[in-house]
Amino acid sequence: MTSSKLFRFLSSLSSEELRSFRKFLESPYFNTNEILVNLFNWLRPHYPNFTNSKLTKENCFRKLYPKEKKFTLSKVNDNLSKLTKLAEQFMTHESVRSSEEKFNTLLVETLGERQLFADFKKATQKVTLPISSINITDWQQHYKQLSVMLNYYHHPETYQAELDSSYLEKIDYHIDELYNLLKLGIGYEILSSKIIKGESSELDLPLSVQRIIASQKNTSNLEVKIFIDLITTHFHTNPKEILDKIVKNFSIEPNPLTEKDRITLFIYILNQGIALNRRNVISRLELLHLYQIGLEKKYLLVNGQIPDVTYTNIALLFCAEAIDSAEGFIEEYKILIPEEQREAAYIFASGYLLYHQGKYSECIQKLKDVKFPKRAYSSRVKSIIIRSWFELFLSGKNVYISLKSHIDTFDRFLRRKEDLQSDVTDGYLNFLSLLKKIIKLIQEKRFNENKDDLTKRVKLTAPLILRDWLLKILEEDISD
Repeated sequence: MTSSKLFRFLSSLSSEELRSFRKFLESPYFNTNEILVNLFNWLRPHYPNFTNSKLTKENCFRKLYPKEKKFTLSKVNDNLSKLTKLAEQFMTHESVRSSEEKFNTLLVETLGERQLFADFKKATQKVTLPISSINITDWQQHYKQLSVMLNYYHHPETYQAELDSSYLEKIDYHIDELYNLLKLGIGYEILSSKIIKGESSELDLPLSVQRIIASQKNTSNLEVKIFIDLITTHFHTNPKEILDKIVKNFSIEPNPLTEKDRITLFIYILNQGIALNRRNVISRLELLHLYQIGLEKKYLLVNGQIPDVTYTNIALLFCAEAIDSAEGFIEEYKILIPEEQREAAYIFASGYLLYHQGKYSECIQKLKDVKFPKRAYSSRVKSIIIRSWFELFLSGKNVYISLKSHIDTFDRFLRRKEDLQSDVTDGYLNFLSLLKKIIKLIQEKRFNENKDDLTKRVKLTAPLILRDWLLKILEEDISD
């Protein structure tokens, strides 16, 4: 049975929220349809994955309408749709109920709509902060303050002439701060997008963003300051120095940023670190340090869980740069991976650890028969298996046929996967081409005499995945 929207909604609920949702459904204020309660009770044992083969619409119909012999698909679809709408209402209700800020903001809007002006005025004053006490760096907070103040200013019963001049000054302040933060954020995204697409020769900023940077050089707003520095890393002759400055400013205590601001900004900083690592500006060890900050402060957790991609990226860095701590991380954090992603991420990380421990045969056995749900895993796993076969080949094992077979299989895989990013596909294809050249030279006993020329070729080839690994191989003295 496919009802992905409803299942996504229900899967996103915590166990406690799931219990509350049942109470929500049983409340006659929200729902008077007993069939929907029965439908929820039928689905509930399959939380959180909803993948059981018994979850068919035919079984659902028999459960909801036991006395009816003829299966009616429209009845099942109608009830699934109604339960989905109630799930939407519940999630919205929970969001407002659990946030005083959201409740107060919605209350102001509701009182204004109902023309309850005296109460509307008091509620507006309650949520409107004086500039002297405002320590806002989040553009959404500026937006909320601006919305509340403008709604009051333009309310038909507001006597604007009686408003203190500072009221309009506050509005002007929020407009400026909101504009600056949004423009700087977009400016940074524009630059990052151009670099990802290989348009680094055309790096430029909209004039409006340039004006903000020029006018905000001495700003005390930490988020503005960090965004300006993030943009500067794209142009500065020493981007590592700027990144170090960003991390230092971000880590100051006491930190004026809200928790939400810190998480948002940290992701920007981490992504910039990843980009600089790809350009060999910062080392993998320095990138790992950034990830460790995110782990320590829980910036990398989403609803208390660690995304599988984040988990595997950190595991790979530990394996490469701090292998003694790698197994501890892999085991400690696997429980925080979302259940549906856990097995693949854990096996991938464990296999990579075996590779870095020099246990190449064990690595191959660990990874070779596992079906990974994401294409990104498939490509990375195939490259690890190939490197393991190569290391065995290099050690004198008679594995050339297996090595060549895996290279050819990966090559065909890349050429038929049109949904892979072209730069990733080309990067892996170039890797395979160069690796085949290395293997051929080793077989022909001409490796040492040709490795200087091949090293130059590896350094100049772009895009190229696993460049560092190839260069490390080319540093070796492989005797004839």
